[in-house]
Amino acid sequence: MMTMQLDKRFDEFRQLSYSLKRFIEGGPMAEERLSPMSHDYVELLFHWHRYQIAAEMLKGLRVLDLGIGTAYEHVTGIDIDSSAVNAAKLQYPLSNVTFVTGDIVQLHFDAESFDAVVMFEVIEHIPKEQHQAIFDEIRRILKPDGLFLMSTPDHDRTKHFAEKNPYHIGELTEPELSELLTRTFHFHEIYFQEINAASIVWKPAESEFRGYGLQIVEGYSQPAPLDHHTRLSLIAQASNVPLKHSLASFCAEYNRHVLTELWDHIGNAEWRLRLKQDEEEQYRQKLEELNQTIHQLQGQVEQANRDINIISETLLTIHHTYKERLDRLEELEQSVQQMDELRQKAWQLQHELDIVYQSRSWKLIKKYWNLMDSPGLGQLLRAFRRFLGKLRRLSSSGNPLLR
Repeated sequence: MMTMQLDKRFDEFRQLSYSLKRFIEGGPMAEERLSPMSHDYVELLFHWHRYQIAAEMLKGLRVLDLGIGTAYEHVTGIDIDSSAVNAAKLQYPLSNVTFVTGDIVQLHFDAESFDAVVMFEVIEHIPKEQHQAIFDEIRRILKPDGLFLMSTPDHDRTKHFAEKNPYHIGELTEPELSELLTRTFHFHEIYFQEINAASIVWKPAESEFRGYGLQIVEGYSQPAPLDHHTRLSLIAQASNVPLKHSLASFCAEYNRHVLTELWDHIGNAEWRLRLKQDEEEQYRQKLEELNQTIHQLQGQVEQANRDINIISETLLTIHHTYKERLDRLEELEQSVQQMDELRQKAWQLQHELDIVYQSRSWKLIKKYWNLMDSPGLGQLLRAFRRFLGKLRRLSSSGNPLLR
């Protein structure tokens, strides 16, 4: 019977989620609203546990839900986001359920008009300087024996988170929450809430709740008391009359998505770690091979540099030798040119000489010299030439005998 009721509530929750998703997606603080279709099973477990406690305790009462949550017997839901209110109205058009848009700092309800007020995960979105005014308003609209249920993240825990929630501007510590409740109500209790994996052993007839812990240190497991210090949320109930019910309970996610998701995550992380280690080993081997290749290439580069130096020196020597030979070649070319010019001049002289030899004058001269070389007439002609020479000298000296 209990299972059927829970299944029915889960179905209602899924239907509500679908409507909410259509209306509030992208709205103010949309990421702060938890959808039942969410795969964040840890958050679902947190929220469902609180609302199941409230639904059981407040059955048949007139309830004001600050920050629309689940439905109670007679409930008025108030939310500052009109899109969430519209979605709730469409999903639950019931006579015993009313949804209104409003600001919880100023609740426009008559005094002592509600049996209970529920405010789960709301107060942290409101500045601390307004908290006392909100608590005073809640006390005003509660009946004298009314009950107030609330929850909020424990700031002593969340302040250590790496990522801060930008919407949580008024988170409280346990002492701060206790001080607010003490100033407002005669009686209050604060409970801690945290998610953990558990194996539960119980007998249906037993009502007493007992908890046992297990501690695992460096792979070794041993019995341990329950951890009463690590918690994420603070859950409180308060009233002006003695409190009748304990909130102590447990809530287990039926299909074990939380654990299986965690196991899958661990298995996936281990698999990714192995892949990463394999990749790192491959990269290490590749790096070692590259270092060896670089070392070999450096040796080859050094040898190439030495060869280049030798080649450079050889080329420089060849250049000097080539320059010397080129200069010598130019000298030889000049010499050859001079020889060609001399040959040309010799040829011209030879040609001119041939012309002379073939001329009539040369023939007469040749005959003259032949006569001069003859034994008899030659001597006479040489003597005559000497006589003519003397006459020229005497004439040039001014001898009066030649005048």
